[in-house]
Amino acid sequence: MDVTGVSILAEDKRFCSPHSRRFQVIESKGREGNCVIVGRGGPYILCHRDDTFRVFIYGSREEKIRRLVKLKMDRAEATCMVDTIDAERAAFVRKYFAAEWPSRHLYHILLNTDPGIEYATETILATMEALERYPQAANHSQNTALDLIRH
Repeated sequence: MDVTGVSILAEDKRFCSPHSRRFQVIESKGREGNCVIVGRGGPYILCHRDDTFRVFIYGSREEKIRRLVKLKMDRAEATCMVDTIDAERAAFVRKYFAAEWPSRHLYHILLNTDPGIEYATETILATMEALERYPQAANHSQNTALDLIRH
């Protein structure tokens, strides 16, 4: 399950079709700018755009479980949720984009949130500022193939 409680594997099979509503919304918001797109294939759909800033945020399995337990979730339930979400995210990317998750080259930074959300926020903002000063650095991941699944 994803964070909304809806299984991401139940998504419409035409998700990544350029004609799907979801794809069109992500493309449209990417063009408009000044928005944050979380998940749902955003980095894969927008990978051709040189005006997007893509961040992969992750945490260690133990830290994710610890945070859920801190929110009053049973440890066994938290463990199951963490494992299920990560497996479904990987399956979603495999199914709709024929790629491994995460496709690291699509991101400007991969950021471990174990040190805390404040740290992550400051790191993201500092990286955005640096990329504004050095725009050529933002083009590193453009026009590259996805990490395709090896058959």
